[in-house]
Amino acid sequence: MKPPAGSRRGAVGFDQLLLSCEHAANALPARWAQALGADARWLSSHRGYDPGSAEIARRCARHFGAPLHLARWTRLLCDLNRDPGHPQVLGTAMRRLPTAQRQQILQRYHQPYRKQVEEQLLQLLKTPGRLLHLSLHSFTPRLQGITRPCELGIMYDPARSAEADLARALRQQVQARDPRLRVRLNYPYRGASIYFQPFLRRRLRNRRYLALQLEINQKLPRRQTQRWLRFQQVLFDSLAALGGSARSRQAER
Repeated sequence: MKPPAGSRRGAVGFDQLLLSCEHAANALPARWAQALGADARWLSSHRGYDPGSAEIARRCARHFGAPLHLARWTRLLCDLNRDPGHPQVLGTAMRRLPTAQRQQILQRYHQPYRKQVEEQLLQLLKTPGRLLHLSLHSFTPRLQGITRPCELGIMYDPARSAEADLARALRQQVQARDPRLRVRLNYPYRGASIYFQPFLRRRLRNRRYLALQLEINQKLPRRQTQRWLRFQQVLFDSLAALGGSARSRQAER
């Protein structure tokens, strides 16, 4: 049977792109400021948000004309990248609140974001071809005294061959454009673990849904301005090489 127009069956790549950024912001709704208490000191740190993630997500969305979902609030309130039943879905201070208030936070801030992403993915999957959901994050250069030796981590589910192939191809594209960039697969976390995309894989049950979570070293946006700008262009060019008609098709919408 002939593949539908725009499909990349048998090839490494994608036809449509959706972006999300679950740790984009460090804002806190005023009504929860008292509950956050002393933990407010962490709002400007990596505990409050992922530095650089919103910037690169917005630029990537503009570059490809792709839909983008950005978190509005700090993960010290609730973590949009964790499932609602996860013991750490709420920030440490919020976990001390009464049950009714904890449920209110999930219903008002956690559930709507995840529902919007899922609904748009379902809509995009009505169009033939592979859909890449790219979730953008950043990580600290050192954790518990241990240096994390890479600039970019690409997380995916190794049980899904199309995702594994795409992750390897993206690494190859990035390093071909800038051999100084160290790119590791399923690092610093595993792509099939506790995050939003494994939840969506189970919900959507569609092999045309490809999910990669990118983890970018925070030293780039925080301390290396020129390298950071160069990194963004390298990433966009690498994605464009794999995206084929993604940009032109999404720009038509």
